[in-house]
Amino acid sequence: MKPSKKQFLAELSKQRPTKINLALAQDIEQKAEEVSVYSDNVSISTETLKEVQNSLEVDLADLVSNSSDLKQLLTDAEQVSSEIGVDVNDIPNYLEAKQTLEFAVEQIKNADSIGLPF
Repeated sequence: MKPSKKQFLAELSKQRPTKINLALAQDIEQKAEEVSVYSDNVSISTETLKEVQNSLEVDLADLVSNSSDLKQLLTDAEQVSSEIGVDVNDIPNYLEAKQTLEFAVEQIKNADSIGLPF
């Protein structure tokens, strides 16, 4: 016997929440999986970034210290060459060292621009 419209609607209303709950449960599961993946990615990226930042801070401190030393050596070379009447550019490695120092200063400014302490 064919169910009446009322019986059909009553049966449908019993099934609908199940279908809705199933769809909602699937949506929740899918979104939870996505959140889990992104959480893992952020965790890995954060740890990697911390390691890189620590390494960069150490290298930056060494760069600042060594750049200061190099700047003093170049100043000394300029003074000595002036005193003895020699062109400072004729001192071996002077020009290369000066270019190296200029590059180092650029890198220190770059690090400063992203807020790294040194």
